[in-house]
Amino acid sequence: MQNNFEHIASQQPDYYDDVNEDIIGRPPRKILLWANLIIGAIFLCFFVASIFIKSPYKINSPVDIFYSKQPVNIDGASSSSDISLLVKDNATIRKGMPIANLDRDISYTSLLQLKSSLMSGDFSQVIPDSLGKFGTAYTRLRSMHPAHLQAAEKDSLLASISAWEKHYLICSPVAGRIAFNTVYDNPSSNSGHLGRILPENGTFTAYSWITQHDLTKIKVGQKVQIKLDQFPVEEYGYILGSVEAKLNGKKDNLYLIRISLLNGLVTDKGLKIDTTYQLQGHGEIIVYEKSLLNTFIGKNRIF
Repeated sequence: MQNNFEHIASQQPDYYDDVNEDIIGRPPRKILLWANLIIGAIFLCFFVASIFIKSPYKINSPVDIFYSKQPVNIDGASSSSDISLLVKDNATIRKGMPIANLDRDISYTSLLQLKSSLMSGDFSQVIPDSLGKFGTAYTRLRSMHPAHLQAAEKDSLLASISAWEKHYLICSPVAGRIAFNTVYDNPSSNSGHLGRILPENGTFTAYSWITQHDLTKIKVGQKVQIKLDQFPVEEYGYILGSVEAKLNGKKDNLYLIRISLLNGLVTDKGLKIDTTYQLQGHGEIIVYEKSLLNTFIGKNRIF
């Protein structure tokens, strides 16, 4: 009897080893089924996503942006005049608005105050000293007692002020936005050229030169992302445009296209590019979009 028990005990380790090996070597069918389903679902998701996720095919080209209305140059009365600016650089101005004073001895702000006093007939106001000969004339006017003498002196003084304004003030010939050559409060002009005015109600339009090979792929209405050289795209973003027309211009085997700016000079980040000058940059013309799956298998068609 004892020998039988010893024999059974000696056989038990081999029995349990076989059972463990069967469990490890043959996982349950449910585990295999769920694993296959999960792997298949993940693969299917990637496959479907690769069909619907698009990647753009782009053509890169240099872009120049111009204003539709020709800027108006503003010149001083002489090449050596000391000029006092009356408006800030890049300010919006009206037609006929004074923008510079060529007489450094007379303050135009004080002159306006004097003119207002003369027009209202109130001679009690004290006028600043920075009026030159007009200050002397006003002092003489205030000392006169008979009304008819004051009236005659007032008319003479207003006529002198009007003549001074015509001779020493530079006024804007058009309405628009002004850009000075220098932006100091009291610049000294050596060339007589103050700056220029960008007339209002104009628009900015972009132009780009395209190779003949790329021109065949471009169609009117295709979107263009314009990244400006003067304004980093990381900070300002890009300007969104659209191909408006293929033009007849040709230069060095390059062909000209016109691009309209859909939001003007407002970038995709909502920032307005505030400038009165020509802009340069690079445009990415989105010719078409193709799926990731199409990209992977190397076909040139859209899914």
